[in-house]
Amino acid sequence: MPPDGAFTAPLLLLLSSVSALTVPPPTNVTVSCRNLRVWVSWEFSDQQPHTSFRVEIQSSNGYFKNETTEHQYDLSGFIWKSLDHYMGFHSVRVTALQRGGESQPVRSESFTFSMNRMADKHYALEFPPVEVVAGDSGNTVSFPSPFHFYTELKQAEKQETAFFEFNVSSDQGNYTSVCRLTDVTCRYDLPHSEEQCVRVKGWLDYGNSVERVEFRETDRICPSKSSDPHVMTFALVLLFVLVVIISVLTISICKVRAWTLEIWKTQKTLKALDIEPNNEEHELLRPVEEVFSPVMVIEHSSSSSLSSEDGGLQDCGACVMEDGGSERGEPEEEAADQEAVGNYDRAHAPAAVRVDLGDGEVAYAYREG
Repeated sequence: MPPDGAFTAPLLLLLSSVSALTVPPPTNVTVSCRNLRVWVSWEFSDQQPHTSFRVEIQSSNGYFKNETTEHQYDLSGFIWKSLDHYMGFHSVRVTALQRGGESQPVRSESFTFSMNRMADKHYALEFPPVEVVAGDSGNTVSFPSPFHFYTELKQAEKQETAFFEFNVSSDQGNYTSVCRLTDVTCRYDLPHSEEQCVRVKGWLDYGNSVERVEFRETDRICPSKSSDPHVMTFALVLLFVLVVIISVLTISICKVRAWTLEIWKTQKTLKALDIEPNNEEHELLRPVEEVFSPVMVIEHSSSSSLSSEDGGLQDCGACVMEDGGSERGEPEEEAADQEAVGNYDRAHAPAAVRVDLGDGEVAYAYREG
């Protein structure tokens, strides 16, 4: 071996050791579980901008590795990927990576969902929602099958022999039953009892009594009264009638509001244009008032004449208006000596004479005597 080669291996080993020593390892590496969600978390004291962590899952059924800059990592995708994964046991190693170096890996406790596997921690799933209904012949316990209730279990590969075993316990005793893989709802009828509250727990079994996943026992569940079919039918009919009435009232109110709004808009438009509604109709129905100017006619001589209907204007001896003014300029004394005779005080022909009062004004009069 060349002399320089003898120093190369120890030098690389020394550099690797120095690099590992300069990057502190993570602390408090812990795996946590909340029903189907599984994650690992840790703490790190020397956080820097370019610090990352390598997460390795060592399992009885596989190996998985990934990197993250967070201080936790979700393991659910790996655990529930297949039946072999969630029936196996697992542990996690976390290594800090910084400035081209890495720390010593830190291992978590081992864990599993299988009841019969050896591990530091055994996790169980939450029991699906349970309903207890009191009937005439006894109480009925029912709940959705875990194979269909949990999406993760539904997506994973299952064996045809798989089943769900559950136990119903009450003050009167314990009862065990089985729900098959194809059953959507699991059900059990209890013996008749006035008030029979129960607790339920179960196990997911894949047919060999070895690979079993535990479901935690529920709290105490008491029965609820079953609904009378006739009461339900009456309630549905009443609800339907109520909906119809509300719909009709709503439509009627909307139509009335729309009609009122249209009238208001029309009146507002007419007011803006200074037009009274139905103004033309009022004008047509308004009576025409005739205006008559009172006139007195005094005959001065036989030669005096009035304008006839043919439109010819002849000499008028004295055509006097009510204010006493003379048409031809005759003295007012002479006109005053004459006896003023009203048109309606003597017999006369119908209004066939008109008098030109000047300035384009014309009045109707009657011939005297």
